[in-house]
Parts: sequence; structure tokens; C-alpha cells
Amino acid sequence: NEMLSNNLTSEPQQQPPLLPQQQHHKRTSFIQSLISPSKRDEFANCVKCCMQLSQQIVQHRAWSLMQSIYNFFSYLSECDAEKFRQVLLRQTDETAASDASGGVGGDDDDDDDEEERVRAMKAKQMEAWCSNTVLRHMAQCLESCDEETVAAICYFLCQITRTFEIDADQFTASYYRNYNVDKQTPSVSSPHLLLIVNHLFSKLVEKTALLDYGSNVLPNLLEEYYQTLGALTSVSTMAKIICCYHCKMGDFIKWIITRLSQMIGLFMLKSHALQTKPTKSKKIRSTTTTTTTKYPRKTNIVSRYQSAWKYSNMKGSTKNSPNKSDIDDVKETTEEQKQQHIDDVRETTEEQKHAVAAAADVNHNFYALHDDNNVEQSAVSKTAGVALELIRILDLLQHVLYLAPTEIKNKFVSHGLAPLLMKLYPATLHHDELCHALHDALLTVCVNFVSHCNAAKYALCYAEGEPKSRVIGGATTTTTVTPPPLRPLNAANVHEFMTLIFKEAFHSKTQLSSCKLCFEILESMMMSSDGINVLITNYHKSKPKHKPKNQQQLLQHNGGGHLLDKCVELINAIKTRPQKYKHRKIFCMKLLRNLAMQSSIGCTILIKYFLPKRVHDIIEWLFIDDAQFLNVCCEFFRNLSFVMEFKIVFADNALLLKRIFEMLMDNTCEQTFVTYKQIDFQRTAVIDLSDENTRNEFQTMLETKVSLIMIYWNIAYKKSEFVAKIRQALGNGDIGLMTLEPLIQRMDHLKTDSLVEWTEHCNHIKILLNSLLDRCKHVHKLLVGL
Repeated sequence: NEMLSNNLTSEPQQQPPLLPQQQHHKRTSFIQSLISPSKRDEFANCVKCCMQLSQQIVQHRAWSLMQSIYNFFSYLSECDAEKFRQVLLRQTDETAASDASGGVGGDDDDDDDEEERVRAMKAKQMEAWCSNTVLRHMAQCLESCDEETVAAICYFLCQITRTFEIDADQFTASYYRNYNVDKQTPSVSSPHLLLIVNHLFSKLVEKTALLDYGSNVLPNLLEEYYQTLGALTSVSTMAKIICCYHCKMGDFIKWIITRLSQMIGLFMLKSHALQTKPTKSKKIRSTTTTTTTKYPRKTNIVSRYQSAWKYSNMKGSTKNSPNKSDIDDVKETTEEQKQQHIDDVRETTEEQKHAVAAAADVNHNFYALHDDNNVEQSAVSKTAGVALELIRILDLLQHVLYLAPTEIKNKFVSHGLAPLLMKLYPATLHHDELCHALHDALLTVCVNFVSHCNAAKYALCYAEGEPKSRVIGGATTTTTVTPPPLRPLNAANVHEFMTLIFKEAFHSKTQLSSCKLCFEILESMMMSSDGINVLITNYHKSKPKHKPKNQQQLLQHNGGGHLLDKCVELINAIKTRPQKYKHRKIFCMKLLRNLAMQSSIGCTILIKYFLPKRVHDIIEWLFIDDAQFLNVCCEFFRNLSFVMEFKIVFADNALLLKRIFEMLMDNTCEQTFVTYKQIDFQRTAVIDLSDENTRNEFQTMLETKVSLIMIYWNIAYKKSEFVAKIRQALGNGDIGLMTLEPLIQRMDHLKTDSLVEWTEHCNHIKILLNSLLDRCKHVHKLLVGL
């Protein structure tokens, strides 16, 4: 602790005080030297000594000393959280094994010690993100320590969870169907986490009661409790279950829904009061109409809550951050706006890196108050305070809903979360930074809310809950089915929320962060018959509140076309300008891919829309030079190849079959991954996958080729006439029948030889490579007649 405090001499009073930057530099140098590979054993021994010391502190109840322990752990987590986590888990395994072996002896142990050993064995590695021993010490410490130590604990928990990578691929539809919340007993499997979550929730309720919205000073540790509880629920399914089912203080869902409802009402009331004052007007951020907002102009401050992409269910990883290339997709009118957006992206990237560390220092002065009227200044300040509290609530909500079991999301549906989100949405469309941060926080909650939850999709589509269920023999079963696909839409049974989301997603002036979140909501809706019904099937049948005077107003109300029209129109628009809408074209392609996954209503719509006259248009999409777009486009064609109507059309189209073969055999992308290294005094070609970007690009290439070979397989499987058509299409070359042997040899070379330097993060890539090789061999046998 003295070294971390930079008191490195025996007479610290004779040394001049160090500046904060010098202290940070010395501390970082010490930590980096400690966790270096050359000091692997020293680092493990250091952590072991700290664990033993914390055990002694807990036994003697010297809680004030735990602050130094958790500060040290926080520094280690900040430098290399994964390495520190592995050392902690290894120490836990050794401790649990020694306790279990020591329990079978001649000495009589207390009942509490015996129960603790049983719990330790049952909870072994239950929480993969942190050691159970650390959680046990933390649970005992939280009940008695002061607020400074609590702040150190909160900071450590945020640091240890910040870089924990969740394998989102395991959260499939079958996972949610088979997962049963009732079988989880945290009092046995995670007793320490149970105490920690209950303590944080009780303190959060206590602190929110002391909040003064007109003051810039928050109750002590209010934001820390919000951030820490959200961090725990974002990485631990058990923490979500504890919050929603095992809170001793009361119903967590009821409390947070009530809190959200109160803040929404207060925010809308104060916003309306400010809008009625005669101040300078400016445009609203709405995508449909233009009106005025009476907020005073804010100084150029980027919100710390703009990182709304991090916890998105629609991605395979939690590590999604803005890219500087995103500015190419934003339609700018002046050079000043372009430079402003570049600065915003850079500041946002820096804010994401330090979001947790600086959460307690959020600047509450969102508006530059130039008016001398103290009453108006107080009103604006209170409105900003309410908006900040709304952002904190929504941030906690989106953490709880992220990859949450369906039962938890159904509880939020039954408590009326959907109507509150739809009520708040129009109030967040004002064009200022505070409302933009609130808007993105709201959209992120919607993304995580509708993912893998049909009840949430139904509620957001029709502004009402799903048909009620009844209990038969102790089991809850739904007695009525979802509404029919062709359910008529009118003002009584449809809400404008999904229509507004659809219009905002396709509006050219929508900011990229909001655009991405809107498209992710639409992606989930394309997996539901209710979403397809609202956005495509009966979109033009929805009636506006006011009768349109002419056809132009009717088309303006309906956005000029339904979702499928908009996607095809936008993708076709990039043929002449490939760099235009470089991100939105991928978003649209994902919507079509998800629509093609709906074998009943989705495929029926696509058959009527594309066949037979528009097939040539979608084949031209395969000639667009964009690796990410082609990856999703090939998945779209793969899904279509399962449908017999499209299978017949694909088999008759020689241009499509040739293009698929060309993309399969093309090794230009493979050559870009090859680097040369000196191995045994020889220059050897290798593919280094240690870099994350290279690994993602290599995986994208394999996924594209797997989708392409699956198209051949779906067309040719058990259809000899289709096999003959493929041979005829591929046999028109000058060299005779084209074969897949070169591709098979290249993939086999990657698999068997030491060309690829595999890492621990390449398991999914290995699976893709094996799958591609097997399918290529099967298709090759079909084509050559073996």
C-alpha cells in the first residue's frame, strides 16, 4: 500500500509531494512490472498474500484496512483484469480443496465452519467473473465498513466486470427455452452474491430517497450504487435472478418500474413547462415533424452515457465501440458540422474507456444558463437533474435485461414497462446532447427488452399485453395463441411507437448511434410475426390520427413504403455510390436475413415480393465490394435456399451459380492474412490471429464461404435434376467442369499444417473451418457424381 501511495522512501516527510500525474505514473509502472510475464510467480504469491491478509482483516473485523486491499485489486484489474481474475480463481480452487480435505479430521469444527465449507464446494467457480473468496470477504465487509471502503469495493467490482467477455453465442433460443429460473437457489449456490446484491439495492433505495433534483450535489455514493449494481447484473445471470426474485427489502421490479414512472412524469411535466416559455426556438430531432423546443442552448459537452452500444443482445460480444469511420455515414451539410461530429466521436471513445472510473464525476451542468431569471435557471437545472436520474435508471434497466432469462423479461412486461418506454420516447426527440443521451439509453433498453421475448415484442407492437395465461395442474400454460398475421391495424390496437422507430431508423439525418439501436430493435421484430405484421404486412393499412387531405399526405404518414421497400431501395441506391450508407446497408441486409428466417410469414412475403421479376436485383447484391455486407448477404441467400420456390429459381440461374463459385474459389482475402516470419532461420508464411481485428476478419471470411457452400448443398441435396443444372452452369468455362478441389486443398492446408497460429480465442474459427471443409467435400462428391 505504501508503494501504491508512492511513499517509497523511509523518510517521506523530506520528499516533495508528488503531483497526481506523477503518482499515477509511478503506480502504473509498479503494477505493470508486477504483472509482467517474467514475474509470474511473484505476482501469484503477491495475490495470495493479499488474500491471506484480507482473511485476517475479516476475522479481526478491521474493516478500515480493507480499503487498501480493494484499491490494490482495482489497480490490478485496471491493468490486466483477465490475468488477475485467473489468479484469483486459482486461489479459490486451492482454498476450496484444502477446506474440503481439512473437514474430514479428528477435530470438531463449528457448525458454521462446516456449512461454509459445504457452500464453498457447492459454489466452486459458480461466478466466472470473480473469486468466491473475494465475494465472501466483500459480503462480510459491506455490512460494517464505512462509505470510503464501500466506494473502494464498488470501484473494484466495476473494474473486474468491465472487461469480462461474455460468450453471447451460448444464449440461443434453445437456451432460453430450457432455462428455468425457479430451479435456481442463490442461497446455496451464490450466498455471498446474494448478500452483496441485497446490500447494494437497499442502499440504492435509501440514497434515491435523499435525491434533490435542483442541486448539482448527489447523495454520497448514489451513482456508485447504480453503476455497481448494473455491472453485477450485466455479467451474472444469478445477480439478475437475485434482483428480481430474492430481494429482502422488497420487489425490485416494482420499485424500479415505479421509480421510472415517477421520473418520466416529472421529466415530461418540467419539459412542458419550459417549452411554454417564450424563448428562442430551434428544431427538434424528430424524424417526422418539426416543432420548437424552449431549452436554453447547452455548451458543448459530450454525455458520459453515450456508450449505449456496449450491452446489446443483438451482437456476439459486449465489446462494441464507435469507429472513426462511422462519420462517413452521417450526412453533413457544412464543414463545421463535420468537424464537430469528428470531435464528438473522439471524445465518446475516450469516455467509453473511462466510463466506470469517472462515473462519480458526471457533470450535471448540461445547460449553459445565460438567463438572469433565477426561477428559470432553477427549472432548467431541475429538469436536467430529472433527466440524469432517468438515464441512471435506464442504464440499470438495460444491464438487468441484457441476456436475461425470458421469465424475468415477462415480469417486466406484466409490470407495465412497455407503456412507460413508449410514453417517454417522444419526449427524447429534442435535438440537444442531454435528450440524445436519454434517447440512446431508452433505445438500448428496448433492444435488450425485446430480444428473445415474444411478450415484449407484442407489447411494443400493439401497446397491450399478450393474452393472459391460466394455471392448470400447477403449470402455467397459455390458452390462446398470438394474433393472426393479418390482424387489421387501426388506432385502437396499434401504437405509433414501432412506426416512429422505423422512420427514425431510415431517416438520413438520424445520428449513427441512434440509427444502429433502432435497426437492432427492428431486427428483433423481424423474428416475430407481430413485428412483421405491423411493419410490412399491414403497414399501409394503419390509419393516421387525422384524415389526410391528399395522397401525398397519406404517403408521408406511411413513410412512402413499408420496411421491405425501404431496405431494398436503400441497398439498390449504393450500387452507384458504394461508400454511401456504408453502415445502413449492412443494417438493412440483416433485416432481410432475419425476415428470411421466418419460414411461414416471412418467406411468404419474400416470395411474393421478389419472385419472379426481382431475382436479378438481389443477385447483383453479391457483386458489391464489401466483406461485411457480403457476409450478411450470403446468409440471406442461404436462408432463401431452404425455401423450395427460391431453390427452383436459384437452380435455373446460371449467373448466380457462377458467382457463388467465384466467391468460394477466390483466395484474395486469404492472402491478406498471410505474414512472413523467421522460423528456424527460414522465412515462413503464417497467419497470425493474435490480433482481434485480424481474427474477426478471418472469421467473417470463413462464415461467408460456409454460407455459400450451404447454398449449393441446399440446392443439390436429394435433387438430381438440380445437380445437373449446377454442373451445366459450372461446365461452361474454357477449362471444362469447375471443381472445388483447390478450395478443399487450401482449407485442409490451414487445418493440418502450422500455417495458422491458433490462440485461445480461436475455438469458433476452428469450428467454422472444420464445417467448411466437411461441406466442401460433400458438395464436391455430389458435383463429380461420386
